Amino acid sequence: MESVDVVVIGAGWYGLAAAKTYVELHLTANVIVLEGATTLGGVWAEHRLYPGLRSNNLLGTYEYSDFPESNLDVKPGEHIPGAVLHQYLTQFAEKFDVYRRIRFNTTVKSVQSEASGGWLLTVISSAEEKPAASESQLLTQKLIVATGLTSEPFIPALAGADSFNAPLFHSKDFLHNADTLKSADSVCVLGGAKSAWDVAYAYASSDVQVDMIIRDSGRGPVWMAPPYVTPLKKWLEKLVHTRFLTWFSPCIWGNEDGYGGIRGFLHGTVAGRFMVDSFWKVLGGDVISLNGFDKHPETAKLKPWYSAFWIGSGLSILNYPTDFFEYVRSGKIRVHIADITSLSDGTVHLSNGESLKTDALICSTGWKHRPPINFLPSGLDRELGLPHRSFEIDELVQKADSEILARFPRLKAQPAFNQSYKPQPRDDAVKDRPNQPYRLYRFMAPPATIFDRSIAFAGSLSTISTPLVAQAQAIWISAYFDGKLDRMPLSADDARWETVLQTQFGKWRYPCGYGANFPDFVFDSIPYIDMLLEDLGLQKHRKKGAVAEMWEPYGPDDYRGLVDEWKTKHATDGFLGWTWDAFDFFTVSLTVTELAKDFGVSNSDVSWGMTVTLMLRSVGALIFGVLSDRYGRKWPMIINLFLFIVLELGSGFCTTLPQFLGVRSLYGIAMGGLFGPAAATALEDLPYDARGILSGLFEQGYAVGYLLAAVFYRALVPTTTHGWRSLFWFGAAPPVLIIAFRWWLPETNYFLVIKAEREAKHAAAHPFGSESWVAVKQNWVLLVYMVLLMTGFNSCSHGSQDFYPTFLKEQAGESPTNTTIITVVGQIGALIGGTTIGYISSIIGRRLTMIIGCIIGAALVPAYILPRNLTLIAPAFFLQFFVGGVWGPIPIHLIELSPPALRTLAVGLTYQLGNLASSASATIQAVIGERYPLPPAADETKRFDYGKVIGIFMGTVWVYMLILLLLGPEMSLEERAERAQEAKEFEEMRRQGVSLTEIGRRRALGEKGMPNGETEPKREEQEKQGVEYVERHRDPV
Repeated sequence: MESVDVVVIGAGWYGLAAAKTYVELHLTANVIVLEGATTLGGVWAEHRLYPGLRSNNLLGTYEYSDFPESNLDVKPGEHIPGAVLHQYLTQFAEKFDVYRRIRFNTTVKSVQSEASGGWLLTVISSAEEKPAASESQLLTQKLIVATGLTSEPFIPALAGADSFNAPLFHSKDFLHNADTLKSADSVCVLGGAKSAWDVAYAYASSDVQVDMIIRDSGRGPVWMAPPYVTPLKKWLEKLVHTRFLTWFSPCIWGNEDGYGGIRGFLHGTVAGRFMVDSFWKVLGGDVISLNGFDKHPETAKLKPWYSAFWIGSGLSILNYPTDFFEYVRSGKIRVHIADITSLSDGTVHLSNGESLKTDALICSTGWKHRPPINFLPSGLDRELGLPHRSFEIDELVQKADSEILARFPRLKAQPAFNQSYKPQPRDDAVKDRPNQPYRLYRFMAPPATIFDRSIAFAGSLSTISTPLVAQAQAIWISAYFDGKLDRMPLSADDARWETVLQTQFGKWRYPCGYGANFPDFVFDSIPYIDMLLEDLGLQKHRKKGAVAEMWEPYGPDDYRGLVDEWKTKHATDGFLGWTWDAFDFFTVSLTVTELAKDFGVSNSDVSWGMTVTLMLRSVGALIFGVLSDRYGRKWPMIINLFLFIVLELGSGFCTTLPQFLGVRSLYGIAMGGLFGPAAATALEDLPYDARGILSGLFEQGYAVGYLLAAVFYRALVPTTTHGWRSLFWFGAAPPVLIIAFRWWLPETNYFLVIKAEREAKHAAAHPFGSESWVAVKQNWVLLVYMVLLMTGFNSCSHGSQDFYPTFLKEQAGESPTNTTIITVVGQIGALIGGTTIGYISSIIGRRLTMIIGCIIGAALVPAYILPRNLTLIAPAFFLQFFVGGVWGPIPIHLIELSPPALRTLAVGLTYQLGNLASSASATIQAVIGERYPLPPAADETKRFDYGKVIGIFMGTVWVYMLILLLLGPEMSLEERAERAQEAKEFEEMRRQGVSLTEIGRRRALGEKGMPNGETEPKREEQEKQGVEYVERHRDPV
């Protein structure tokens, strides 16, 4: 039985977006799409492109944000033909590596929940060359049901249908019956929805007499608006995406847009509700006036029966090349408000006594609003929040009704619904007819299994904002599956309450639409997207300025790059951890003078607090590096941050220097353990081309930590009664928030791939320890080089920063305020330099970039120590620009040089061993400085010429780094191109259906050698199957 990572059922707007996004965020995932039709597109698939089909939307508003419709043969301001939209969706699938994953002519018969996890699908596959269908099973860990609400057509059970003796078909099958456009003299069209108007127009424009039958016992004709509405003549699709106008629609999730106060006034006060009613009166009145319904008795029959306020997405656009209403006025389209009582030979009998002779009956009668899949075991559909039949009284529903009406009093005055209304006749048993609506959290996830995170429903709603909602749902589902949502309900009960509240709202808000059955909305799409972006932790207000936010309509351009934003966001946690690591370390260097005075010792004695911290960081890197490579990046990082809290608090309570040195020794272990998992968390899942600039940004977390330490030193140490202790105590607070942030993020994708491959190797007797030892033996020279390199880089940082505040205060005579200003400006320079030079390293190479930085940095040393007063600001900025700059490429440089099996250990340990080798920097500078005394201060405090020491030390370090970089290795541009090619080869293996476990097994086999004495020809055969690639490839992510 085939097993895959993710199955997407349906290849329409929602299914394509879901597949594209999941693949983009999980490069190695085995994702397939099951599509029952022969082509993709859903309602825009080839077999559904009936004559004259066009989009309601105009060009530019009906597209995915990351794939503009720039190359389509459609002019601006035109509606998009169905064939062009099908072409667009096909191109989208091909561009984003989705098309090859689609299995056409494959329907899902049943979905069964597996006790061991995942979903067992029974599928039926057929092909044109093989008329007989075959049934098979498929196991998937994650399932996205994207069949939408328009997959299975509904045709009413009409008496006499068997004796009609003429074509009787649903509008979905209009294309297959398009020959009636030429053969028929007259047709009947049943329905008042947009598809009924389309079919009627197609026949009338082909000179076929049309009888349009709108049920007297139904919901009446759809609202049909011109493309430009209101006195301002705005595009309708832009109108509903203008935030200011969305406020006039009462919405239970409306406050998610951040304008709850305005919404509270509009819907919670008498004056506000008067304004809301006036808005809808103008909107509806304008449409009725522009269409001229009341100017002719026949067009009056097409006038909507209910206010546009109460209609959901049953709001459409007149997108015909000629005047539809002219056919009505001329009698080419005759409108009948009546029910069909029966059919007979070529005749449709109506409830008003008319009998219509016809050559065909086309049913534009809607859809079965439920996935066309059997969910097993019985009752699972109810658990999943799908429509089902039940008469149980739900107290949560009653509670939701009360809250909805309390928040929106306007909804109490429900419209006078058609007293003759009755559902269309059906041919299924009453017991099988659902009477409960969709109950999905965020309209996607089953609330009862909210924390299982293995199934989601995309597109189980109706809106005219399809592409925008589809792509937002796609990112949400991927993040939900990964456990990476920033906001989740605390319990299944909380999820159910929020779900019932939001899904019950439609019953009251859109009673004349389909709100009681499924989410059905128009003006509420932008707040809905806001809600999803808030869950994802992404920016929801995406306009430039408050005025633009209110008045400029949202469109595809505003959401361009959402997936990349999401990827970048997850670099933040590693950045924050590294930032607070630096903050905690620099609390000592900034308070050397205060600590020495409080403990009654010299500055050089206190500097041992920095030295022991640096010395023991390598111990932490070894311990937590091994743990991170063996068990993952997440929990070692959380443990480190917890130790930060304990040890920072402990530092503030020390009363003697030995106590202080003991606590800082333990802190060194925790600090050393953080760099590896933090760097891996921040960088290893990022797009390859973005790693240079984001490596620079990550490394500058250290500069930001220094910057924050300097700022809070000035804010707390001179101004609080506890002095230096308050700075340490404050440092224990932010890690709590960083832990909470990391807690909600899952393991990195890269580690999950390595874990899968390692588990396969266990079967080949390759345990983690053995694999690690082999990697060390094979790469020891490289590891030694990395340690030497890190010795120089760490000496550069500590040499330029550790005693610089002391130099400013004691030698340059700067006040605490000026000291803070200069150090802050210097760290801003480091932050900008690291990010800038990190980016440049992706263009000209890591090593060349750092070599140039070393040369310029060395030239700036005299300017760093010779000036006095605030003239030191400029040289501090520029020297730290290049100190931070050469550090910018280092995290990604170390990752690129490290063996993948020991990535966290190698990166963290070599960095911290370099720290160990440079740990005496502060003490060396302090001891040497005491050999160059200066006249004592006014209070007899000893002063030393630290400027001279910093100059000598930094000059030596820059030269040392330059030599190592000139002699050392790097991943060249050609090698990076080869890495990109290897990634494609890896993906080709996945395209062939090779699972992660199988790839791991092949890697293990290749490293062990050929079993059973197999000969080289056999090996060549294996290489053809991909083993050669697996042996060579070391970094699939």
